[in-house]
Amino acid sequence: MASRSSSSKGPQTPAGGRTLADLFKTRADRRARFQDAGTETLAEAIDHVIDAGAGLILSRTSDGGAIAVTILMGTARVKAYAATQDELDEIVTRLLQVE
Repeated sequence: MASRSSSSKGPQTPAGGRTLADLFKTRADRRARFQDAGTETLAEAIDHVIDAGAGLILSRTSDGGAIAVTILMGTARVKAYAATQDELDEIVTRLLQVE
């Protein structure tokens, strides 16, 4: 009876020859981050929104793929999502326009 030998093939690779770890790393590298938005601009945007009397909630989506920015004004609520740094920069710019 021949014996089976198990060989360790290592991580499975999807199309393109990249491992799942590579795919997750690439995704994390592209992820929007407040630290990249420019501290002074971000602080100015937050001050602008709360000085207008609105509430501001900053969070990450449940899957971690995007930042959620919610503005609360009375009973109104506006929510925007940024999955990339460009999208986050656009949201910060729009926060500076809240009246």
